[in-house]
Amino acid sequence: WNWGKMSAHRSTVRGIGPDFPLLIVAYFALSRGPVRGSIAGFVVGFFQDLFNPAFLGLNALTKSLAGYALGRAGAQTEGENPVLLLGLFGITALAHDFVYLLVFTQFHVVKFFVTWVTVSIPSAVYTALVGTLVHTIVMFSLTEVVPHLPGACAGVSSASGRNSSTPKPWKRSSRKLEQS
Repeated sequence: WNWGKMSAHRSTVRGIGPDFPLLIVAYFALSRGPVRGSIAGFVVGFFQDLFNPAFLGLNALTKSLAGYALGRAGAQTEGENPVLLLGLFGITALAHDFVYLLVFTQFHVVKFFVTWVTVSIPSAVYTALVGTLVHTIVMFSLTEVVPHLPGACAGVSSASGRNSSTPKPWKRSSRKLEQS
């Protein structure tokens, strides 16, 4: 279960770290919608499950659910607001860990709540902070740095003066939400 958090050992504080695999799922969910978010969740979770075959499928399930839910929530909200993103990332991490821990602890109430309080809540806060920071940096880079790079003028639209070929990774297009 802790493989995703251990993959970035240098970013841990007292053994608690951000859930980077969940942030990858969040990227796909917010930029591509709930269906692709759940597919990304399944793929990322399955790779995590390969390192813990005793619970094979548990990460795939929980990350798929998280990707779908975040994709739906992101489609209903304005994804550019950092405070909203902080909340979305935090709630998604808590919901993911809640479902995961219920199965992982085999519904043992004491183990569940001890792990929830000592690991899940601090990790969710850390994940939300890192996710929001990365989002802010990426959006700044795409809107302020990329359009000014040499050769970036080819994609500049005459109406806005912004680079129209630059992808908006955390912003859904105006197309209809994928039906599922």
